[in-house]
Amino acid sequence: MSREGFRLKNNEGSPVIQQKAPVITKEEIAAGVFLVGVKSPQITMHAQPGQFLHVRVGQGPEPLLRRPLSIFQVDRKRGVLSLLFRVAGKGTNLLSRRRLGEDLDLVGPLGQGFDVPSGTRTALIVAGGLGVAPLFFLAQDLVRRGISIHFLMGARCQDQLLCRDQLQALSSHLQVSTDDGSDGFPGLVTQLLEEFLRRENLDSGSTLICSAGPEAMLAKVASLACQFGIPGQISMERNMACGLGACLGCVVLCRSRERVQTYRRVCVDGPVFRLEEVVFGE
Repeated sequence: MSREGFRLKNNEGSPVIQQKAPVITKEEIAAGVFLVGVKSPQITMHAQPGQFLHVRVGQGPEPLLRRPLSIFQVDRKRGVLSLLFRVAGKGTNLLSRRRLGEDLDLVGPLGQGFDVPSGTRTALIVAGGLGVAPLFFLAQDLVRRGISIHFLMGARCQDQLLCRDQLQALSSHLQVSTDDGSDGFPGLVTQLLEEFLRRENLDSGSTLICSAGPEAMLAKVASLACQFGIPGQISMERNMACGLGACLGCVVLCRSRERVQTYRRVCVDGPVFRLEEVVFGE
């Protein structure tokens, strides 16, 4: 059974819950990449695509800081959510060694998720590497709502094309690219995106681009979206300390609708931002 601690409210007024939830599944789906499922009916009930959890990765006082992890998938009927992550340091290494039945201390759901306009009929989803983590949940939700999705996924090589089978089960419109040409389109996923946009006659009024991945990739996605006049949203990543907007350690440079530059917090103002909102490379 999940054991609940404190409750807060996020910017939208929905609950932010702290609780201990048992690990019920764990799989290494690629070298150093893990998919972990936890039983958390309370958080699962309120989670939205694009939101994240702040996870205490160890069982002792170290590491002190939690790790932000995107919510990869939810099963509301079973009260189960999944987290996809790559081992990149001490914290994620500790998390990868957690055993079935052990509790994870979670805080969430946190942040602003994807906001899909009511008139959207087609979604173009662009994932780079581990960027698939916040986008799979979104793809599930869009399919449930009857929105057609075209999923473009890029990776360095064939072995890093994550969750391909699950994505193919969601949509027949899956295209992949690899930097080394070992599978699919030979090149960057942004090159695949540009080719797709030039080939397809998309209605900008009913199409939305959603993307997550390395920041250089997101900058190119933003540029292409502007060039072709298609609105979009991106999920940003930053290291976080509190995850609740208090420490100001996860800011990203943005511009307002009036073109005024300001810093916004990824943990509470994001992690999902409008494509035209984020200032890249300035």
